[in-house]
Amino acid sequence: MSNTVGNDSGVRSVEPDRDLPESTDLAGEPTPTPARPGANSPAWDLQETAKRMKQELSKGVNLAKHLTEQSPSLADVQEGKAKLDLGDHGPAVEHLQKLLGMTPSGVFDPSTKAAVQSFQKSSGLKPATGEVGQTTLNALEATRSPSLADIYGGNAKLNPGDRGQAVDHVQKMLNMKPTGVFDSATQAAVQKFQEAHGLHPATGQVGQTTLNALDVAHSPSLADLHQGNRKLELGDKGQAVDHVQKLLDMKPTGEFGPTTKAAVQKFQEAHGLHPATGEVGKQTLDAMEAAHREKDLFGASRDLKLSQSHADALVEGGTHDPGRLEKVPTNSAIVRDAQKYMGTQYGWGCKNPEQDGKVDCSGLVDKVYADNHIKLPAGWANDTTKDPSQDPSICDNEYMKHVDPGQAKPGDVVIFGNRHIGIYVGDVTDKDGKKVPMYIGANHGDRSANSTGRVDLMPVSSYPGVIPQFYHPTPKAMGV
Repeated sequence: MSNTVGNDSGVRSVEPDRDLPESTDLAGEPTPTPARPGANSPAWDLQETAKRMKQELSKGVNLAKHLTEQSPSLADVQEGKAKLDLGDHGPAVEHLQKLLGMTPSGVFDPSTKAAVQSFQKSSGLKPATGEVGQTTLNALEATRSPSLADIYGGNAKLNPGDRGQAVDHVQKMLNMKPTGVFDSATQAAVQKFQEAHGLHPATGQVGQTTLNALDVAHSPSLADLHQGNRKLELGDKGQAVDHVQKLLDMKPTGEFGPTTKAAVQKFQEAHGLHPATGEVGKQTLDAMEAAHREKDLFGASRDLKLSQSHADALVEGGTHDPGRLEKVPTNSAIVRDAQKYMGTQYGWGCKNPEQDGKVDCSGLVDKVYADNHIKLPAGWANDTTKDPSQDPSICDNEYMKHVDPGQAKPGDVVIFGNRHIGIYVGDVTDKDGKKVPMYIGANHGDRSANSTGRVDLMPVSSYPGVIPQFYHPTPKAMGV
């Protein structure tokens, strides 16, 4: 039986008989003690909800709003249709809290608002209300999204939801309208690209490998540049960039970075290509290729670096001095090729030294220039009807132009009246320190069938009685 006692309010309460079990049914029989509700049971959900409601009330959250209103979705905020504020809850709030570096609770509480206000103030977003609309969310996502440097360095990947310049860049590479938002359409386009280029698995994420492949695929080809359809600029990659870097005597990396741009600008300024933008289009590429071909054909220096004994043999040696058959170091492709025929016997009227075993002076010039794909007018090298000694312009044409002796380059043609022709090699320094111009030619001796003439090196001054004249190929002759 149970005892009744009065309390201060006069209400009678029943205390359990101390001899009965703690839990009994109406007949007084013992009943099992109920287990604590499981984590997935309705009772447990109610307990957790009540617990969270109590916490939120203690933080000042608008509980009525929490219980009765639907919170904005992430898409609503991104599209500018709604704002997140105190009392909101759900995935959009979790996303916000992750961007703020907070532990995501999914509830927009005062601490979340304070973190938003702090971000708004540091980012110059006024007024710093603590509400999260499109502008604040965009700024947060752009700040937390990977930069291009992060991706190129292999330190991060672009994922759906990311924003900013890196996303803009990827969208441009994919020929999409750049929105700066990595949405589902961007992910689908990335996956399609990855599948087409064998980048597996095709996740739709953009990491280092995918970004490099996008840059190469999007960058102009050499054909694009030569046809004037596109230009190379910062960020481009691939074979066309390699080609430009080689033309500029740079180490080819295939990446058009700030150093390459600066080198292009320097070239443009030096060659009067204005404005010097640092981009490479048809005009700049044509000028680069012409300058590089010119340098390769004619070298960069007139001075021949020889031992004094070799220089003396060239300047002072007799007709049959062996020193005149010793090749000189040169960075001119024309001079290198001419020296292949050193020692070949002179043969009047012979034009093919490899076939005939002999060659005359005009035949040597024609052969060497043809080997280097330089076009000369037919019969120009052996035209004995013109003597340029007094009027150098008499031998000018669309392929060859007269140059002053001081402007001559190794590989230029030197003409001695209407009697002889050769190829200028450069200058040697004699024992008195004087510069002596040298040329290579098929020196004809007495022009007899038994002539002892040969192809060798001689001082330009050794041909008596005429004033030597120098001629340089035009861009048309060089095919540029």
